[in-house]
Amino acid sequence: MKIVCLGDSLTEGDYGWHQSGVPNIHPENYPYFLSQLTGAEVVNGGKCGYTVSAYLDYYKRGEISASGADYVLVFLGTNGTLDPDEDVQGNRDYAELVARCAADAPQSEIVLIAPPHATEIPDRVNFGCAPRVKKAGAFLRRFAQENGLRLVTFDGVFSAENEYEMQPFDGLHFGKEGYYRMAKHIADTVQF
Repeated sequence: MKIVCLGDSLTEGDYGWHQSGVPNIHPENYPYFLSQLTGAEVVNGGKCGYTVSAYLDYYKRGEISASGADYVLVFLGTNGTLDPDEDVQGNRDYAELVARCAADAPQSEIVLIAPPHATEIPDRVNFGCAPRVKKAGAFLRRFAQENGLRLVTFDGVFSAENEYEMQPFDGLHFGKEGYYRMAKHIADTVQF
């Protein structure tokens, strides 16, 4: 089985840091743990800081492909550009990315993943991300329903109550335990 993971820093495995904009990428990310849990070949196509539009350009350049995948996991929206209430370019680019994945891997199941909890504590590095994460989640719920696609959410898995344990550095990115829990939740939800 082959799983292709498309996404931003939460896919690439950024553990976050005490200053914004400095990636702290570790190999123990959710695709790594997903491979351990499923025994599948898992391709990590994560790119720190990428918006949906930037990721679509990356995909169109052939830097990553869904070809040959049994599952394509699309985990974007943390960096903004998705809006449930307005017709914005990010929404259109998201639809195009999903369509390209479906065309490149017609045998695959495309699974959408909504961004998880983001801090609402003012002194944490990624304070201010929560509104765009919430917008992305609302957009993805509607998009998944309208397109008959599965959506993985982390409701009840990550929250303000476990933020310092799961997202220890900056309130957005995860540590090893958080990425493991993310992979386990995805594996249990999708049941590969």
